[in-house]
Amino acid sequence: MSDPMDKLDYSLRQIYSRFLQSRQTIPPKDAPRDADLPPRYHLSLRYEGNLSEIENQGFTTTWKEYYGLAHGLLLLDDLECVVSHPGVISLEYGTRLEQSLHASAPDIRARASSPSNVGTNGVWFVDPTNGTLSGTSGLQFDGLITPK
Repeated sequence: MSDPMDKLDYSLRQIYSRFLQSRQTIPPKDAPRDADLPPRYHLSLRYEGNLSEIENQGFTTTWKEYYGLAHGLLLLDDLECVVSHPGVISLEYGTRLEQSLHASAPDIRARASSPSNVGTNGVWFVDPTNGTLSGTSGLQFDGLITPK
């Protein structure tokens, strides 16, 4: 039978190893109280079966890409319990970034609020009805960003 810790990626193994070593040392009496709190880590979970069973072991799902891949938070205190669950295929440190251009483009004033505002509150505008892109140079582009 394989070791459940084989389900961890290299980075998570290193983090967990340091965590276990830190537990072996006795903190000084004047150490801050929050130093006793175990850290939570963002992880990517590959699983099969019922995700709620894995969540009951301590994994907190923040979002699911599709069945079999979830992202979430985990206390290192719960790592062994979670990784020992037979439905866990692998755990990886960190999460994949989610595209968020719908929020970031307006925030950096890249996308104008209307075609008439190109150049004032943004450098381009996409018509939501047909995907036509208008740029500051006055050129019109199709949805593939190629000049018409």
